Amino acid sequence: MTGVSNLDIYASMRGETLEDFVKTRDQQRTYSVAAQPA
Repeated sequence: MTGVSNLDIYASMRGETLEDFVKTRDQQRTYSVAAQPA
């Protein structure tokens, strides 16, 4: 786990900022990959 979201990786692969990439998606960014306390 790197703490980097899939959306960040996809944006990077396309050479876009996360904000520009999200604008092309139909769904909202409503999740986090941050660890949660047990």
